[in-house]
Amino acid sequence: MTAPVTRVCAVVLTYNRRELLRECLDAIAAQTRPPDHVLVVDNASTDGTADLLERAYPEVEVLRLPINEGSAGGFHACLEAACARGYDATWLMDDDVLPHPDALAALLDKGRELSNYGFLCSRVVGTNGVSMNVPHVDLRSSVNAYPVWDEHLDLGVVRLQNATFVSVLIPTRTVLDFGLPLRDMYIFGEDTEYTLRITRTRPGYLVGASVAVHKRVLQGPLDIARERNPARLAYFAHRIRNEVYNARTHKGWPRVAVVFGKYALQLPTLARGPLGLRRLGLVARGLLGGLTFRPRPEPYRAVRATPAGGWAPDVVPDTRRGRLGKARRDLN
Repeated sequence: MTAPVTRVCAVVLTYNRRELLRECLDAIAAQTRPPDHVLVVDNASTDGTADLLERAYPEVEVLRLPINEGSAGGFHACLEAACARGYDATWLMDDDVLPHPDALAALLDKGRELSNYGFLCSRVVGTNGVSMNVPHVDLRSSVNAYPVWDEHLDLGVVRLQNATFVSVLIPTRTVLDFGLPLRDMYIFGEDTEYTLRITRTRPGYLVGASVAVHKRVLQGPLDIARERNPARLAYFAHRIRNEVYNARTHKGWPRVAVVFGKYALQLPTLARGPLGLRRLGLVARGLLGGLTFRPRPEPYRAVRATPAGGWAPDVVPDTRRGRLGKARRDLN
């Protein structure tokens, strides 16, 4: 049973995209049901993000990480910090997400109608209005040997197996029960792993009435064969390693074989052009690394339930170190 969500902390992870961050924060401020608190976790930006936040958004709390910990470490810090503040749920997103004005209200409305859920996410579209970041529908069989993805279709929600951190509402109870995202993954796939971990035993849902625009430069799926930026290309070793890890951990070795087969079929395409040899090396590194990758799971016990049914912080983030420290009276 999911406890009622009445107090929500919106958390945005940002890194060197101050203009996109401005649009994201303005979209959050325009919500018909505003969040009760807004927190920006700055992944050690160097583009003047700190100055923008101090000058234009004094009402927004900022947690600046001392180093760039990648999206995985950043989202780990986002959930850790939001839960430590005692809110019932965290509304999580990246800085290139523009939620529609009623996005949060729709998530909360459906949350009240559902008796049990691990997370709720928005329907994501690109700047052209076409769907992207499409989550995987839960096609696992029920006692009748048929999938139950449509169990609450009358409410306008679809049961999922995994989703991305693009406008997702995560109750504090979920974090207490399932821990935090795996920061060792560094970048790509940490959201897939976290939501797969949750839906093993607790359902997650896509809320059709909640919509968010993902203002990503490349509107299609991330693909090492399409990537032309040498700086970003290196990250695909992490992506492939994490893809193998997720398959190995959550789907089993037959799914690992599918992942290997997918990249084997791409080898002729990957080898083309001046970046071909580098692509092949990154694929090999990612595939082999995924077979032995052992990220450290981290439980979360920094909040306690109150007699009234809410959550009270036992610790709060120490912004001087970018990590959790002992509670200080002036920060409560």
